[in-house]
Amino acid sequence: MRILGYDSGNLAFRTLLDHGADPLTAGLTHGYTTVGPLDARRAGDGKLELDLSVTRSLPAEVAPNGPPPIDPELDLDELARNGEHPVARQRVAGYGLITSDRGLLVTEYSHRTNAAGDWGLPGGGIKDDEQPAEAVVREAFEETGQRVEVDEMIVVHSSQWIGRSPHGRLEDFHAIRLVFRARCLDPGEPVVHDVDGTTSDARWLPLEDWASLPWRHGWDQLIPALLGTNGRRGLAG
Repeated sequence: MRILGYDSGNLAFRTLLDHGADPLTAGLTHGYTTVGPLDARRAGDGKLELDLSVTRSLPAEVAPNGPPPIDPELDLDELARNGEHPVARQRVAGYGLITSDRGLLVTEYSHRTNAAGDWGLPGGGIKDDEQPAEAVVREAFEETGQRVEVDEMIVVHSSQWIGRSPHGRLEDFHAIRLVFRARCLDPGEPVVHDVDGTTSDARWLPLEDWASLPWRHGWDQLIPALLGTNGRRGLAG
């Protein structure tokens, strides 16, 4: 993924994102602090690009990441003795903070994931020929049956862990979530079209009830930050 920082509308730096690195700290070594995300797109050369609003600061070294969390069911030493080692994988995904007069659209992770029974926002990996906002529209329909309109990008979140993919591969997984505000103007009863995929259920959740669900790690911090304790903050505008 390519990161571009803009200071007062002028390109300040351009850099490639290292595995495990937080996109929001990409400007520190160039002498810039991130103010917030601006936009994301697939460039003409096929690479995903993330635009950040930045402001000038003193150059600083980014503190190295500690060891990523490991699925507690895994014994990496034993796996290594058997010749299996984590494969580094960086995945950029688009998600929607999708609202309607019925509330917030949410999805439940299936048994094919390592978070079965937990909840998150509709979304998933961006295909090679897709724009990030297009991925949100597609994933929302596949996972919930709802047709949505995507507005601006509001959050960029990065996390890293070691575990098994839904296909069983041992991965050092770097997840980059691009979260967009989106609307559903004609909400219906959610239907999961992607049968036997990573989504087992979907529903409209009243905004004030957001804390009633078990959120997947990562979402458990993002959702309250986006909605606030009254279920409203972050949705205006």
